[in-house]
Amino acid sequence: MKDLNTVMIAFICGQISLYSISKNENFAGLLETTGTLFWAAFGMGNSQAPAIKEETNSSQVNGDSEIRDSVLLKVIEVVGYVLYGVYILDAVMVLINLFIAMMNLKTFRMSKRLVS
Repeated sequence: MKDLNTVMIAFICGQISLYSISKNENFAGLLETTGTLFWAAFGMGNSQAPAIKEETNSSQVNGDSEIRDSVLLKVIEVVGYVLYGVYILDAVMVLINLFIAMMNLKTFRMSKRLVS
């Protein structure tokens, strides 16, 4: 389970950092990102989670003009989808590896009991 936590923490940091300049509600902060990635690892995630809404493309806050270039946001969205997909694949591989290790331990204990 330690491996899954390491993978999850790495991807949480990456997704929070990536989406820090957009207003994506799935990766807005630590709790939202953790929840999104946790449920995605078990197949209950939202496949549209990395999408950036169109309304964030032209935002101005109190007269300060923040340049939200649509090309930059599209690149962030594509990288977000790639990271989200890689995370899901990594989480599935770690969970399958955990399952194999547990079954191997169970088989070892049963064979040890049969030999004794």
